[in-house]
Amino acid sequence: MSDSDAVRSRRKRFHAQGDHSLCSPRRDCVKPKPAAVVEVSTEGGDFDPAAQMRELADRLVAAHTQDPANAALARELRATLLALPPGPEEPDELDLLRRRRSTRMEDEPSIPSYIDLLAREERESRFSGGL
Repeated sequence: MSDSDAVRSRRKRFHAQGDHSLCSPRRDCVKPKPAAVVEVSTEGGDFDPAAQMRELADRLVAAHTQDPANAALARELRATLLALPPGPEEPDELDLLRRRRSTRMEDEPSIPSYIDLLAREERESRFSGGL
C-alpha cells in the first residue's frame, strides 16, 4: 500500500532537514552516527557540581563536533555553557556590573532616579498645597 501525499510530503521535509526517522529501510539514506561514548568517573566520593558541568560540556563539545547539524545537541551545549560557573579567577557578570556601578557612583555626582524625582515632587506638592 502506498503512502498518502501528506505522509510523503512530511517524509520529504524531514529527510531534507536531516531527520531520517521516517525514511524507509530500503533507502540508502545517511543515518546519523551515535554520539561518542565517554567514560564518566564517579570515584573520589566528593561531588563537585562545577567539575561535573565542565565534564558534561566537554562531552557535548565532542558530540557536537561529530554531528554539528544536530540542533538539539547544539541547544543543550549552549545551555550547558551558559550554566557553567565562572572560574575562580574570572569574575561573573554580576561582579562586573557591581564593580562598574560602584566606580560610576564614586566618579559621578549622584543622579536621582525617576522614583526619587517622583517622591521629591510629591513632598514639594504636599508642603506647597498646605500653605
